[in-house]
Amino acid sequence: MTLTELLTTMAILSTVLAGIGGLFVSVSGAQVDLNRRFQAQNEARVSLDRVRREGHCAQVAVVRNSAGTAVLDPTAGVKVTFTLAAGCPGGTGDLSY
Repeated sequence: MTLTELLTTMAILSTVLAGIGGLFVSVSGAQVDLNRRFQAQNEARVSLDRVRREGHCAQVAVVRNSAGTAVLDPTAGVKVTFTLAAGCPGGTGDLSY
């Protein structure tokens, strides 16, 4: 083999390896993004499940606007307060979301 052939082979090989390395970096970034999305979805699912359980156990649910006054239209409020009964898994008292 000549020096020219070896240099050409090394140039081609380094180009191919650079492409494969870039692909690995891209896949690694996609995996990190996917894991973050999964964790966010899982936390949202757990939170909504807790709100559902406490809502089912609540004696009273009041929707309040930003001024803190109760409103009849649930779409107008920004905060929901549950008054939990004794024996609820989340405890007793008021919980606001």
